[in-house]
Amino acid sequence: MEMPEILKQALEWGKAQHPDASQFRHAALANSVSYLVTGFSGGYGGPSIREHCVSYALVGDGYNIPTQTNLGLMTMSFPEGRLPQAGNWEFGRACEFAAPICYGQLPAIAGQIAASEYCFDDDPNDLLELQASL
Repeated sequence: MEMPEILKQALEWGKAQHPDASQFRHAALANSVSYLVTGFSGGYGGPSIREHCVSYALVGDGYNIPTQTNLGLMTMSFPEGRLPQAGNWEFGRACEFAAPICYGQLPAIAGQIAASEYCFDDDPNDLLELQASL
């Protein structure tokens, strides 16, 4: 499957599984599934905090280390190896992995991600939740 088809199918899957979710969360799921399956993100805006939460979740017990580069701040991830790397996921498994992160309660690491990563296209309710937790 090519990336446009993965995005479309992931969006349809998310809307079928979570019909009351916001368009922001549907887009986060589709972009995240695309990242897991192809290794490339994007397509429906973003990145959002939830999309970054999905990529951070791939590290498992490894490390996400903010690193200053000549291009600005970049997060270097060192996966511990129990999960497939981005680009090596089967579509269905990618949907099941990303859905709780994109549709569920905002993960605890979201505040750190919001402070250290470039995010936009976030669900306004997520931003309100983050502000309330400060």
